[in-house]
Amino acid sequence: MEDSAAQPELARRAWARLAPFAAGRLFEPFLAYACVTDQPGHAILASEGVVGLPRVTQAGGVSNFVFCGHRASLGKVQIEFDGSDNILFLGAHATPGHCKIRVHGSGHVFHFGSFSSASSLTVLLQGEGGKILVGDDCMFSARIILSNSDQHAIYQRATGARINRERDVLIEDHVWLGRDVRVSKGSRIGRDSIIAQGAVVSGEIAAHVVAGGLPARMLQTDVTWSRVRADSLAEAEASPGHRQRLLRAEKLRRRIAALEAGAGPA
Repeated sequence: MEDSAAQPELARRAWARLAPFAAGRLFEPFLAYACVTDQPGHAILASEGVVGLPRVTQAGGVSNFVFCGHRASLGKVQIEFDGSDNILFLGAHATPGHCKIRVHGSGHVFHFGSFSSASSLTVLLQGEGGKILVGDDCMFSARIILSNSDQHAIYQRATGARINRERDVLIEDHVWLGRDVRVSKGSRIGRDSIIAQGAVVSGEIAAHVVAGGLPARMLQTDVTWSRVRADSLAEAEASPGHRQRLLRAEKLRRRIAALEAGAGPA
């Protein structure tokens, strides 16, 4: 950072901006993180057991922070900053795979929740003060694109005013995105929903639905899904794989509770 002595306070202020989205999620407190990389323009703070660190390039700007959660696997993540005061959070046990995050502008927030995964993912943040927020236990297939922008400006000829401003993206907990899905600016996807392969989301998708198409529309309601393939939901929930994920989540909850109580990691 430009002033390493001020780094802890800057990091704490950055962390506070994540709090509204973190409520009710598997979110380690600030004291779980220690600075592991402090470079001109950006710093990486990691919790215990992180496997690999993101590779960060800095085209310009200062006071950018990357938070890496407990036992997250991040060695294939590439980040490009061109701006200041941006915050990226990659949650505990997250596995974002071949992930490219490009942040152009200042004041942005990107959150990739605990236990969320991706095969390959591109995240594009442009403008000023934007947010792309992904909840816990999401599952993204390959070649997923999340963007808060159209990438180029469109103007009204009569007035010269720009008419395609950036808009935030929110993906709630336990959302499954199929291969080649694009989630466009202003989109919101409710928890437990499934977006079919090749769909383009450009608005609001309700919780517990299957959606697909261009643009994505509701195809089926009252659904949920599991990472375990089984003939019934009951069989999926009774499977060793599902039980193991529940145990890992409970262990993380105990860790978070111990940290918040000041007792140290559980």
